[in-house]
Amino acid sequence: MNCHRISRISSIILSLLACALFGLGGCTSHGSMHRPDHPDHRPTDFTLGVVVVGSEDSELVINRSARYIVDAAGYLRVSVGDGSSSSTYPPIIRPLSSEQLDRIWELVNSIDREQSRNIPGKTGFYERFGTEIEVRSQERNDRWFVIDESTDRLIEQLAELAWIQE
Repeated sequence: MNCHRISRISSIILSLLACALFGLGGCTSHGSMHRPDHPDHRPTDFTLGVVVVGSEDSELVINRSARYIVDAAGYLRVSVGDGSSSSTYPPIIRPLSSEQLDRIWELVNSIDREQSRNIPGKTGFYERFGTEIEVRSQERNDRWFVIDESTDRLIEQLAELAWIQE
């Protein structure tokens, strides 16, 4: 009877190990599904930093000083108002769904880069209103400053996800 019990426990342990290994294999294969030749596909390690250089008391959310971060774990971090700069590390506001992250990625890719300035080493606030965007992943490391309205939809989406009202 003891041999039967040990055999049964062994088969249960082997089944659990097989499930665990299968699950890990699924995770690693998902990460390798990303194809770098498709820039529209959101990288799994995508992070975003957005600094809105504006006014603390602006009525429009697109002109309100703020710092938005979407980290690689999919959390939205936000700081609004006085002291919101590229050196601010705001608190977590909420986790974002895969669909919300995809939408943010689409909006980042829709920003008009023709009128922007690449700012590889610059940090901190600027003298004029605008938006600093920083995107990082294994495949991308960009930072630019935009002074036109092409960032408005992205800022509105981030503010809405952070429950910021006009």
